[in-house]
Amino acid sequence: FFFSSRRRHTRLQGDWSSDVCSSDLWFGLLLSNPQQGYLVDDLADVLITDDDNWTLNQEIDFGTEVSPVKAGAVAIGALPLTPAKGLGWTAGINNLQFVDRGIGTAGLRDIALTANSSFAFNVPNGIYTVRLTLGDSIKAHDQMRVTVEGANKPLVSTAANQFITRIYNATVNDGQLNLTFADMGGTDPQVAIAGIAFGRR
Repeated sequence: FFFSSRRRHTRLQGDWSSDVCSSDLWFGLLLSNPQQGYLVDDLADVLITDDDNWTLNQEIDFGTEVSPVKAGAVAIGALPLTPAKGLGWTAGINNLQFVDRGIGTAGLRDIALTANSSFAFNVPNGIYTVRLTLGDSIKAHDQMRVTVEGANKPLVSTAANQFITRIYNATVNDGQLNLTFADMGGTDPQVAIAGIAFGRR
């Protein structure tokens, strides 16, 4: 399970999760500066508790270094995927823009904008449910394409201050859950991503 902090000396807490797969123990702890993708060099307080009902639940709140983080979510910016980190952007990092609109809830006021970028999680093979929230507090976005594990999903369009949540199922066979976000035309050139959540079924 992964945790990250947008600010140094931030208290983080979450559930400890483990899975035994082929006699291996899957566990990870990540502390990062999401804007630059560096591991933090200062200490953070971490409270770890035991939860036997493991589903690899994970929620991502995209945003800037100073924008608020949704309770229970992991703060992520332009963090590239590495084996040590286990989650992050795999393509189109230069296309990314992270903004805080300053209105709305902690989970919706800050978003990731991109014309075409991909994000991935290193996970055990299995069936996963992915929940994506798309939208923007102040701008409309049209013809947004989401691809989950190579499967193109129907285009999504949102009006200003409209957020749409889509839930998809995906089967992972290669140890990595892959998501791609691409603008397919229209009047606005960007996909607006407010957050990602997923869990193992």
